[in-house]
Amino acid sequence: MEAKHKPATTLPWFATAQVCKGGMRVVSAVGDRGVARDCHKGDAAYIAHTANAYPKLVEVVRGMLDANDHGSVSNIRTATEAMRALLDGLGEAGP
Repeated sequence: MEAKHKPATTLPWFATAQVCKGGMRVVSAVGDRGVARDCHKGDAAYIAHTANAYPKLVEVVRGMLDANDHGSVSNIRTATEAMRALLDGLGEAGP
């Protein structure tokens, strides 16, 4: 099942080095279509990072709920590993 909330502009997005009016742009890697402009550098990077992570986050949470519903220790362990891998991939893994 796909996420219900999708951007109008195809992912992945990235923050460009192109500065416009004192800010940066967020563009799609597909067709270089602009998504946002005049963003603070940190905001542009965060917007792109968050938008790109959303589909994977939905997939992992659904996997955990499915594992919980089916009660298998193996399924729960696999889903937990997927959640840890997602956090690691997002740069949010704990110590």
